[in-house]
Amino acid sequence: MTSHESSLLGGGRRGGTAPAGSATPDQVRVPAYLPDTPEVRADIAQYYNAIERMDAEIGAKIKELEDAGLADDTIIFYYSDNGGVLPRSKRYCYNEGLRCVMVVAFPPKWAHLAKAKMGTEMQTPVMLLDLAPTLLSLLGTPTPAPMQGTAFLGPHARPRAKRVDDDSPSSATHRSGRLPPKRLPRELFAVGQGE
Repeated sequence: MTSHESSLLGGGRRGGTAPAGSATPDQVRVPAYLPDTPEVRADIAQYYNAIERMDAEIGAKIKELEDAGLADDTIIFYYSDNGGVLPRSKRYCYNEGLRCVMVVAFPPKWAHLAKAKMGTEMQTPVMLLDLAPTLLSLLGTPTPAPMQGTAFLGPHARPRAKRVDDDSPSSATHRSGRLPPKRLPRELFAVGQGE
């Protein structure tokens, strides 16, 4: 919860004390779609500082694994559940709202289960719905028929289409790879659903 949007609501210009960190409002880059105001700069800097704190927390958890002698046997998954906390991010069908971090770290002992070398950035879309099938795949178990999602690592990994439907009955999100994601009526996907 360190970088959750609530981290912006409790500090900085909104009535609390801004969390300490190395980012300051004068250092941040304001995206062209946001107004370049002191308030927006403060929010961006505060969010960067929350990410910095979160990174330190993850480092502390990894050290706990190392101290307990478990690091060589642990595959670490780190992910977010939605895009950032600023306008046009969370809850919006733009890259800023759809692109979420997913980092998987394999110790050398289990690196053969990875699709690529450590440090490789993958471009294949992944959803949190894919996490359970992926964990089963890493254990050598195929995804049960009624389970949703697609394993993206391990022996039962399979490629994913470049379309990700949401839970809304009237719309879907489509990404061609070249253009920004678009919110489209689901009826446009009626033909060729199984492709």
